[in-house]
Amino acid sequence: MKKYLITLSALALASTASAYFDIFTGSVLENETVEDNLLWKGNYDTPYTEPTGNVYVNGVNTFKGVTISGTGGLNVDLNFVLSDNAQLTYTSNGFSFNEKYTDISYNLAENATSAKVIFNANQTLALSSDPNNVTDTRSVTIGSGVNAEMKNTLTIQSDATNTINKFVVNGTVNVTNTIFTKGNAIIEVNGKLTGGLDFSDNGDDTGGVQLTINNGGSVELERNAVLRDGTKVDIINGAMSLKSFTTDGTTSISVAKGSSFTATSVTLSKNTSFDLKGTATVDGSFMTLNSGTSTFNVAEGAELTTTGNLNLQRGVTATIDGKINCGGEFLFDKEGTGTLSVTIGSTAEITTQRFRTRSLPLILTSGAKLTINNDSSSNSFVNAGSGSTIEKGATLIINTKNQNTQSIANHASLTIFGTAIIDGGKWLTTARGGIVIDSDDVTIKNTNIAIGNNSDLYGGKFQVNQGRTLNAQDSALLISKQINPATITETNPTGKKEEALLYLVKNSTTYFKGIGFYNTEADLTLTINLGEGAKLILTDFISNGGIDGYGALDANDNIVINNFAENTIGIKNHTASDDSLLSQISASGVDQFYWVKDNVANVWWLSAVAPAVPEPAEWAMILGSLALGLAIYRRRK
Repeated sequence: MKKYLITLSALALASTASAYFDIFTGSVLENETVEDNLLWKGNYDTPYTEPTGNVYVNGVNTFKGVTISGTGGLNVDLNFVLSDNAQLTYTSNGFSFNEKYTDISYNLAENATSAKVIFNANQTLALSSDPNNVTDTRSVTIGSGVNAEMKNTLTIQSDATNTINKFVVNGTVNVTNTIFTKGNAIIEVNGKLTGGLDFSDNGDDTGGVQLTINNGGSVELERNAVLRDGTKVDIINGAMSLKSFTTDGTTSISVAKGSSFTATSVTLSKNTSFDLKGTATVDGSFMTLNSGTSTFNVAEGAELTTTGNLNLQRGVTATIDGKINCGGEFLFDKEGTGTLSVTIGSTAEITTQRFRTRSLPLILTSGAKLTINNDSSSNSFVNAGSGSTIEKGATLIINTKNQNTQSIANHASLTIFGTAIIDGGKWLTTARGGIVIDSDDVTIKNTNIAIGNNSDLYGGKFQVNQGRTLNAQDSALLISKQINPATITETNPTGKKEEALLYLVKNSTTYFKGIGFYNTEADLTLTINLGEGAKLILTDFISNGGIDGYGALDANDNIVINNFAENTIGIKNHTASDDSLLSQISASGVDQFYWVKDNVANVWWLSAVAPAVPEPAEWAMILGSLALGLAIYRRRK
């Protein structure tokens, strides 16, 4: 293939005549001015097959742009070769090909280390394919070591079906204003691409951005990005940084291991795939919105950090095997349509300020860890997904120093088979399906357990399963139902009476600080269901200290014990006030309860058997012994 060579130098700018370079004849007309076209393809009748024009650029040069014309030779490759520190400036569009199918590249000459190309006007890369010859390409390449400065906007447009033509950045490209894309715009970044304003895919066309970052390349956008239907972002080996990031339509974002993604906020619309194997940092919220069939994957070894909320909504299938650090609320939402599916794998490690599931159960797989550190918001862990489970081998940790914060607000069922350490906060609340403890590795301290405490937490239940030991010795069991009788409905039990359920299954042992009843007009009932061999040990029968609004049983409050047995319910501290409340405790077949001291166990057991009272003969023996002792004492004196 014949090559046409043209050399541009600073000397060419010294004269005043106006002309152009014809790369096919090789003629050089001297005395170029800034208004001349840089290159001109002449009017030839004979077609050419992708000839290559090598344009050698030396020194500092300024031209209007590039024009390719003529009926012959529809396809031509233009290769600009820039010497060391050379500078080429365009005052108009440097890519005006007049419907010709042309590859154009800017590369350094041998032994050169850097050069600059300046585009002072808006630039449009029309990378459409040749309809008469699909093998002909129309790409633009900024070579390694070349610094391209685009002082206005950059538009990259191609056919919706384009899979060949590309904008390749191996050097550095800085776009002062917006980067627009249209059609199936393919961008490969192996160097550095920066944009001062928005990055936007034109919403009026089909196709989408195909952005690949590789070989340590980077894309840095100072403002927002909108990626529309058909967009695919693959960060294979490199980094992408931008402000707010929004998708609209079928899109995919993939961050490979060793690569990174940074944004101030992320909103993923329906039918979006987010696949993280590297790191992603969001200085704000990360949200999946609307309905569809989106996917959200954080692979083992990957790490996602947000300073704001992380919201997974219906229509999303999520798989979490890596690390998530959420500075706000990690939410399983119920908005939208479709199914929300979240799988937390054995290698997942989630740290968040608070966690909330509005409909989907939380399944914390064996080996996974969820840590909640919350000192500011009203709730740390809100469970509204019935069937939530902390599996054996999984760990739930809730740290709350703020005594106004609820550690757990449980609206459905939550079963703990694994490890749970709940430290601090105002209380744990439970209702309906309740909280079930099926592990010996559960510690509740510096907080209390409230069975029902607001308008939708009626019918509360707390259960300790067979053979398990629960240590909550500095936590009180609070029986509460703050209710306005005028709002009672079919779903809210009729009348003022409300019931809280405590299930202690066979051979389980449970330690509480004591029991406290909420001061309310509603009549409260605590029902204790005792399994065989189960034990409930309280430090104080009624615990008042430090629990605002809670105290002793009101006149119409009561405790009902099912399957009562001796030596099952005990208190370590006993006072006369404990005796006065026995009349509000009832059990089938028991007329009267007593407190009986067990010196061996150092506990007072709730008993249906009255303490032994000495018979008359026993009284005589006792008095006789006292008299004998007194006589001996006097004789010795």
